[in-house]
Amino acid sequence: MFDEDTLFGLMTMRQQGMAGPADQLPITAPPSHGPAGLAPSNPVRVHALYCLVSQLENIIKGHTPANGWGGRTLTKRRDSIDTLSRVMLKFVRPKGADAFHGQPIHLIFIEYIVTPKDGFYYVQFHPVLSQWLEEYRTYIDFNIRRQLSPLGKAIHRALASQRSNGVFDVLLIDFFESIGASGSAADRKREAIPQLDKLCELSFLDSYEFTGTGRRVATKLRVVFSKRSSPADVK
Repeated sequence: MFDEDTLFGLMTMRQQGMAGPADQLPITAPPSHGPAGLAPSNPVRVHALYCLVSQLENIIKGHTPANGWGGRTLTKRRDSIDTLSRVMLKFVRPKGADAFHGQPIHLIFIEYIVTPKDGFYYVQFHPVLSQWLEEYRTYIDFNIRRQLSPLGKAIHRALASQRSNGVFDVLLIDFFESIGASGSAADRKREAIPQLDKLCELSFLDSYEFTGTGRRVATKLRVVFSKRSSPADVK
């Protein structure tokens, strides 16, 4: 969840979109972009940003301490950025009768200058991720996210992609599995209730309810989203 905060913070801080040959971008981007790939001379589009690690921490935490962020805090965030730069998504699709075509992509590419007190980063999103950011919009309100527990953040992130439905129903065990909440469903439900209450208090949800006993009838979660707009919904 810490690394997810870092990724969402970087997405929030995107400053520019660039289009150009993949091999001539500030950081050369792999040309594999579509089903047939792209030649290096063909244009791709990427999103990018420059930031201090302390600026990223301000975005994620929503404030700046009077004496600035401590070295341990910034080191932990730098390590998180480095972790994200090593994360790869792997896409595999059938190709022929018994063969598969695999395509791994990095989430982000980074260049940086680090000092004992801070770090200056250039972050460039992979062309595929940039395409997703332009075509599929899920708004994560950091004002809400900052006030939630790790489980609450996972719930909020999953529900944020369903807001356009107005009402969302899901089997509770399937929902917990989809957000990576392992362990007893009953235990996770107890932990989820105060977080769902908080989402109602913050006007993200109008209401929620659980139906079913979890024995003969599987427990379902039903949420009704608030129709009131939050700042993150305005772009």
